[in-house]
Formats: sequence, structure tokens, C-alpha cells
Amino acid sequence: MKAILSSLLVLLFALPSQARLGETLKELKRRYGQPINAENAKETHTTHYSFYWEQYVIEVTLEEGRSVSEQYTRQNRRDFSLQEVRLLLEESSPGLAWTQVDGSNWKQQDRVATWTGKALVVQEKQRAR
Repeated sequence: MKAILSSLLVLLFALPSQARLGETLKELKRRYGQPINAENAKETHTTHYSFYWEQYVIEVTLEEGRSVSEQYTRQNRRDFSLQEVRLLLEESSPGLAWTQVDGSNWKQQDRVATWTGKALVVQEKQRAR
């Protein structure tokens, strides 16, 4: 029990550094440092960046210079708990409530999120269609 509580406390203090939709590459670099990988997708006119941050791998898709999709996984590839997913969602868009649609999907006015166990993807609604 103490280990779980300690893990949640560490997560709570770590979350303020999570990426947020709409951020630029400059803002992302300020949060995480230099990306570990960058890839251009000419057919979709997007750029994909990967960052290591603490225990996470964060993969961000930029379109027209702004983040439109973010995928969170753990470096050790372990599953996220539901409570951790909720904390990540809350931090990804401070002040905006998420509505859980079903066991693995959430929505906001202009964003959706999907949890697959090992990954959480937060993106603009128009990208999810």
C-alpha cells in the first residue's frame, strides 16, 4: 500500500511537465529537452517527435507547427492504471473537464483520448475521425 501511495505522489508531482495540445516545438523542447527522434510525414504534412521524460516516452505530432496529438507510454512498457490515466488527462488540459465515454475513451469539446492499457493518446477531435 505504501508503495502504491508513494508512486501516486511521485506521479502527482511529475505531471506539471506533461505536454499540452497546441504547444510548439520550442515549448516542447523547454519541457523535455531535445527530441530523441524526429520524422517528417510528407503525405500528411506532419512532423513526429519523440521525447524521453522521466519514466515516459512522449510521442508528439505537430501540424502547422503545433501539437495536435500526443501519445504517452512508459519506458518500461507497463500498463497505466485508470487513476494514472485520469491524472495525465487532467494535466494535458488544465481547467477543462474530461467526460469518460466508456472504459477506454474520454472526450472534451475539441479533444478525445483513448487508453489502450500501455498507451494513452490525446488528440484533437478532427484527427480522430
